[in-house]
Amino acid sequence: DVYKRQLHLFHEQARLNEDLAVDSVMILHLLVQLETEYGIAISDEQLDRDTFYNVESLARFIEGKHQSAPAYD
Repeated sequence: DVYKRQLHLFHEQARLNEDLAVDSVMILHLLVQLETEYGIAISDEQLDRDTFYNVESLARFIEGKHQSAPAYD
């Protein structure tokens, strides 16, 4: 299976665009999913090229947004 052979490419330092071929449309889809599925809203001012540089930078950003989101009961 192609995906299993490519899984080694996915690691913390994998660059989203260069290594994983994540393009702007995929990033937009990810942003929509984060907002609709997890309630994580990201403003235009928070969109930064460094945030979407690699897996680790994106994970840290999402984790920070998730921790700062209000808790709902």
